[in-house]
Amino acid sequence: PPAAGGGAPPPPLSIDVSVAKPMGIVLEENEEDGAAGVFCLECDGESAAFFAGVRPGDAITSLAGTDVTAFTFNQVMEALGAAESPVALTLERPEQQRERKKAVIQPKRMPSAKKLAKATTSVSFWKDPLMIGSVAFTVLFPLGIYLISSGSKPA
Repeated sequence: PPAAGGGAPPPPLSIDVSVAKPMGIVLEENEEDGAAGVFCLECDGESAAFFAGVRPGDAITSLAGTDVTAFTFNQVMEALGAAESPVALTLERPEQQRERKKAVIQPKRMPSAKKLAKATTSVSFWKDPLMIGSVAFTVLFPLGIYLISSGSKPA
């Protein structure tokens, strides 16, 4: 897709990574039965490749310092097999594959004991699950710990 302003799309992002074997990725050829390199089809979220920064959709442009953009799938697999671990890879990540910043959602703050004591007289207070939980953790939980530690037994 064209960039804002009608210009050419931005160039793919070039990423250098070092990945220990076994990598934990599934590669696919860019062109079926053609010598046009490979890309990452799947990458296990717990794999060495994922932790190194490889993501599905990344094209491998260089392997251990060798340009592999004109290699067949089998040639890339042979080069991977012959390479020492960890393997130095250069990847190309298209614009649409780049990671976006994630929004951070802040949880509601727990009310103070003073606010709880004041609010417990309101009917709407008892309809809010957060407030009921606050009562449990600020009043009932400490009271239970006190009773257990003091050795008191309920009547």
